[in-house]
Amino acid sequence: MSDNLGLTVLDEPIANQSDPSVLHHRLQAFSKLKKQRESIVQKIPNLLKDPKGIKDLESWLKQMSDLTTSLPSQNVHYTKTMPDIDTLMREWPEDFEAGLAELGEDFMGADLDCDLETYIDMICTVLDIPIHEKNGKPNRLQSLHLLFNLYLEIKNSSFFEAA
Repeated sequence: MSDNLGLTVLDEPIANQSDPSVLHHRLQAFSKLKKQRESIVQKIPNLLKDPKGIKDLESWLKQMSDLTTSLPSQNVHYTKTMPDIDTLMREWPEDFEAGLAELGEDFMGADLDCDLETYIDMICTVLDIPIHEKNGKPNRLQSLHLLFNLYLEIKNSSFFEAA
């Protein structure tokens, strides 16, 4: 036996083994690396002629359906209205950008003397991300979620690759 058992080779009881293609999709869905690699394709010989082939196909379809329903939602429903990413990514007015350029690179840098909550409030204000209140207190969690989604969108944007 290999020392990589369980890491690179899956050892399951013979009675109820996982379908390799379903397992591949499950691992890919929960992987933090979202790069698409080649999918495992399993062939079912004599699908229409063999009753076992049809049973295998139905089983695979059910497993894939179960997988898609068990995945977490890709959408977040904010409790209050938040701007969409496209609105936040619009170009700023020239005078605003000139003002930021005048302040320099150290504007709102990490060495700014303020607490974390104030820093979050300032960044969200500059980027037009609202911070709504909950029970009379600022609720920054959803604002931070939108801020990080904006960051990812900008990072993955082809417009900013050349810069």
